[in-house]
Amino acid sequence: MGTSQQHSQPSAGSVTNEQTDRGAVEEDMVLVDGAHRYILQSKIAKILYPHQCEGIRWLWGLHVKKMGGILGDDMGLGKTMQVSLLCGFFPENLV
Repeated sequence: MGTSQQHSQPSAGSVTNEQTDRGAVEEDMVLVDGAHRYILQSKIAKILYPHQCEGIRWLWGLHVKKMGGILGDDMGLGKTMQVSLLCGFFPENLV
């Protein structure tokens, strides 16, 4: 905090974030679909496990390509958290 960093503009469909060696997100997760930027604030992103961040990136990539997919893994690994956070980016009438 207190320092300013400049970052290049992400390309359409991209996801950016900075991760430490432990996988914790240090900055906001920015999802871009060409026309819009959606930001998952670092105070929320940092509570996610690396595999949950990867799941959000994957789901976002499907959204940008206008494709569907099934997010599946063992019970208790945070699928509900990933989908809930992703749905929070969209207007109420689209969810």
